[in-house]
Amino acid sequence: MKYRLMAFMAGRNGFDALSNTLIWASILAMFASRLIPNQVAHMIAYEISVLVFVYGYFRVMSRNLPKRHRENIAFVGFFQRRKLNFQQRKTHRFFGCPQCKATLRVPKGKGRITITCNCCGRQFTKRT
Repeated sequence: MKYRLMAFMAGRNGFDALSNTLIWASILAMFASRLIPNQVAHMIAYEISVLVFVYGYFRVMSRNLPKRHRENIAFVGFFQRRKLNFQQRKTHRFFGCPQCKATLRVPKGKGRITITCNCCGRQFTKRT
């Protein structure tokens, strides 16, 4: 039985961070939807959570590995950036470039400085 399962899953994406998050979030949303007193809102929330659950298992069974890998890398990278920003919040400030929306990190406590975007070269002044 173990070998049949391994043969079936060969070439498939399997469980990654995004699919695990989708599946667990949908399970929690299914239980939370039972707390909604309005019957119509309860059914809508429940059906959305079922769709998220199905999409999570679709990702697990998918054979399009490059696309699923890109999605997972984008998901994990998003949270790694948020974690890094949170860790550096006491020593640095983060600004978004008004032109290209790139995130720029500058040290705190330098007063008013002119920041130059590394991506587009636009300069803007902010207080750190």
